[in-house]
Amino acid sequence: MAVFSGSDLTCLRGERLVFGKLSFAANPGDAIMLRGRNGA
Repeated sequence: MAVFSGSDLTCLRGERLVFGKLSFAANPGDAIMLRGRNGA
């Protein structure tokens, strides 16, 4: 069982879709990184 999780997340900047339907699960000791096309 994950300690921290998200399901079907969406992020908009104005009317621009940054990401959609993002799901994740993290357990103790896991790391999560979200990186865009430009590396940021």
